[in-house]
Amino acid sequence: MSGINQAIFKLPGEEQLHFISQSVGVDKFVVHPFNKFGIAKTIIGNITNLTLQDAVSIVKNWPLPVWEEKLNKVDYTSIVEESIRRINLGEFSKVVPARTKVLKSTTSLIDLFEKLISQYPNAFVYVFFIENEIMIGASPESLLIKDGNELKTEALGGTRTDGVYTSKETQEHSHIVDYLESIFNQLSYRYKRGQTESQEAGPVEHLRTRFVLESNGILKDINLLEALHPTPAVCGLPYKEAKGFLDQFEQINRGYYSGYIGPMFSNENFNLFVNLRCAEVFEGTYKLYAGAGVNALSDPKKEFQETENKMETIAQWLKKN
Repeated sequence: MSGINQAIFKLPGEEQLHFISQSVGVDKFVVHPFNKFGIAKTIIGNITNLTLQDAVSIVKNWPLPVWEEKLNKVDYTSIVEESIRRINLGEFSKVVPARTKVLKSTTSLIDLFEKLISQYPNAFVYVFFIENEIMIGASPESLLIKDGNELKTEALGGTRTDGVYTSKETQEHSHIVDYLESIFNQLSYRYKRGQTESQEAGPVEHLRTRFVLESNGILKDINLLEALHPTPAVCGLPYKEAKGFLDQFEQINRGYYSGYIGPMFSNENFNLFVNLRCAEVFEGTYKLYAGAGVNALSDPKKEFQETENKMETIAQWLKKN
């Protein structure tokens, strides 16, 4: 089975594993890059249930790519400082620069997958092999979920630091909430907004506000999905200005990090998540990604530490060489 596009995943709050392999079928597993206009990779087949023992057998057959990339050394705090300077000049109100970290590890892919399943029951945990690329993750954030005539999404942003949420985090979160509601109204969606609460996501906690919407039909719901991605939680506000800044200063290729990922079923339901807390997988090497939301109240050193904390979602389970 090696070399065939495949994915194994677990939905939040469930224990059952699901599997899809490229074949003739009616379901899909979609992996869309961060780039709004990038081309998604899609596995078409039938989504079936899977035991952990079967998952082990499947993943063991995946050929691990060899790590060859040479990383440019990027001073993340300098990028945050420049972000704040541009915000104070009025170029944008928020931006979310990301960084990577490469760790050598003896932890096998399947051992890491088992650990993410057991440790993060409320996350979307997945591992995929697509066109010789392997990625693994435990995302805490849904982008859009469709269940019959009901849609669900959420504003997830503002990370608890030093045990409290400061005005920096509450401001960051409110910008995301306002942005989502503006899209709902522009696209004529009826919706209900839940209470803002704190959500634990591995080693960190975020402010979260949930929304429930009435479906406007699958075609309009797909338009909503495209309008939501990428959210201010992974890019910034306004989108065009923030994205332009990232293109100039971020100096990494995000690829599928902070894109969206998940199953789309033949009955037109889907469960799509923002691809966060993830890593690309190579032979003996993991490349981790994380970003931090920057606004006028940001502290560059704290934003760097926030990315470190987010990477610990995976890094803490890796045995170092």
